[in-house]
Amino acid sequence: MANLSICIPTYNRADLLFVSLRILLEGLRAEGHENSIGVCVSDNASEDHTEQVLAEIAAEFPALRYRRNDRNLGFGGNLWNVIELAQSDHILLLGDDDEVDVTRLIEITSVLDAEEPDLLLLNSEPGHRVSASGIDASLHRRTEKIPIHPRMPEALRILADAGHVDLHIEGVA
Repeated sequence: MANLSICIPTYNRADLLFVSLRILLEGLRAEGHENSIGVCVSDNASEDHTEQVLAEIAAEFPALRYRRNDRNLGFGGNLWNVIELAQSDHILLLGDDDEVDVTRLIEITSVLDAEEPDLLLLNSEPGHRVSASGIDASLHRRTEKIPIHPRMPEALRILADAGHVDLHIEGVA
């Protein structure tokens, strides 16, 4: 079983998804991690050619796990579906247009294996470990405020409402 699953919710962004998935999956294959880091996509009943893009990519990369919803479930429902596809101890939520440096993913799995953090928050800067006691330090041992995507509190609330995380975000109702 993979230690990390990359979870990508998508809706009507077939061309962007195609580019980001190709970069990700080709990079994982080139680094020998095609089967050790899972990749999951949930298509929220897209009305464009997302279904065809996913079928084409899955034919070349059979480890890709994807699901197409019968109807649009909204952001929260689609987020939940992609998380359910994961078959690993940890997940990394990505946007359908995010291009990922595979060497950073390998670093992330090393941190997960060595330190078993409760939560690892990542942005364009080095990753920051968060433990049950709060922000610990970055991978480079700096402590600073971490900018997060505006929809991240919504995503975390969805997980908390489902009983999967105990959540308190300072300054967010």
